[in-house]
Amino acid sequence: MNYQYSVIVPFVRHLVSTADLTEIGARIAERDPTLHWCMVELKRHASLNQRRLPRLPSVMIQFHGYGALDRVFPDFTGPQLRASATHKAKQLRMLESAGVPVPPWTRLERKTELAPDVFGEHVMIKSTERGASFGRGIVLIRTADFPAFRDEHARKYDEFERSAPLVQQFINTGENAGHYRIVTFMGRVVHSRFQINTAKTPFNAPSTRMILDEKIASNTGERECWLEKDEIVNNLAREVAKVFSTPVLAIDIIKSNETGELYVLEANAGDCWMFSSAPGDWVREKFGDEAVYGQYDVYSVVADAIIKEARAQLSLEPLAASA
Repeated sequence: MNYQYSVIVPFVRHLVSTADLTEIGARIAERDPTLHWCMVELKRHASLNQRRLPRLPSVMIQFHGYGALDRVFPDFTGPQLRASATHKAKQLRMLESAGVPVPPWTRLERKTELAPDVFGEHVMIKSTERGASFGRGIVLIRTADFPAFRDEHARKYDEFERSAPLVQQFINTGENAGHYRIVTFMGRVVHSRFQINTAKTPFNAPSTRMILDEKIASNTGERECWLEKDEIVNNLAREVAKVFSTPVLAIDIIKSNETGELYVLEANAGDCWMFSSAPGDWVREKFGDEAVYGQYDVYSVVADAIIKEARAQLSLEPLAASA
């Protein structure tokens, strides 16, 4: 085969399956036989990761995070599309700068003051430290009680290597917390669902401070979900994808029950290929592989995206058949 260029995909098997990458490679071969699809499985020991790469103009694409690529491929000089996570606060700043709607927010610091007309009646305190995910450690408080909460907790984040939490307006999505999860690949939507927490948020609880991981975050606790295509939501996710260079994003979007406005909570990056990784097991078990893979014809969408992006990165003529 007379290859013109190459796409190198380093991967760890439990984060994206060989079967998925093989099928994507097959779709690419149908569309552009001049692209050499080079899958490189990464091993635990660096000494086992030495590979002879194609002597072709090449692009490297990550489907998931792997921090040691420079050690594995020290001589690679081509374009790289890496899966790199972005700090939650930096994400929000980037989204705001791009005109993407996010709930009003600030950081929990000693001098933080909240304007009730901006932050509303309730705010969420959300951890930004390493390992904070899946809605863990979220606290819902009344905005009027924030000064006491701040005075009690803010000082500990002055310590070395601590990261101050986010303070964010609570957007009421209804009796049950609900959100859209949109997965994109290079800006193309490849999965979309809506999920709700089956537990109602207890606003009328007598306590003024509530630890509510399982009631105000719809990605924790008992939940219901369904596959859903909403092009207004999908278009917002596409705008989010333009802000970040990471190929695979899992974007969380909420809709205000009061105004109908959409807000982006965050764009998860790193290990978001839910089609064959552990975090997506429950989705595939619930709906079945055919429904999950077929919702947007993920293999074809990804193949087209890779061809178009790789050719652009390497200044090659666009392929007429790629989307």
